[in-house]
Amino acid sequence: MPHASMRAIAREAGCTTGVLTHHFASKKDLVEYASTWLIAQITNRVSRAAQDDLAAGIAELLPLDEARRDEARLWITVFSWSATDDYLAGELVKGHRTIRRHLGKIVEESLPTVPSDQAHFLAVQILAVVDGLTLAALTNPEDYPPAKQRGVLEATIVALTALVDSS
Repeated sequence: MPHASMRAIAREAGCTTGVLTHHFASKKDLVEYASTWLIAQITNRVSRAAQDDLAAGIAELLPLDEARRDEARLWITVFSWSATDDYLAGELVKGHRTIRRHLGKIVEESLPTVPSDQAHFLAVQILAVVDGLTLAALTNPEDYPPAKQRGVLEATIVALTALVDSS
């Protein structure tokens, strides 16, 4: 997309360039909207699932089904583009911070005996594992099916919360 024209984007989206430019004056506007929309979808889904179970909420970040694999592919694509585009890099950082802060609040609410700063650091560690699992599952789905992704995530949460509880 860094080198894609609005015409090419419109064609891929199945609409005219006029329709696309009516809603988005530039590619930056489109990327900002898409990033904001995607982050809102993800954080809402995580919040709903985490009400009953922390691990289930965090698992919503993993590419466990086709819709989440598509989200993850988009995230990875923006990540790769951000290496050569400062604007995209900023959007990526903004999105990742939003998810990290949201996850920190969820961890804090789920583990009320854990001090706030530790809960947020725990969220950073969990998000690092989620990022790694996501990349592994997208590039090697046979070795990282959904059940394995969930298992690794749940074991990580147990291990990390045990470390926090013991300190």
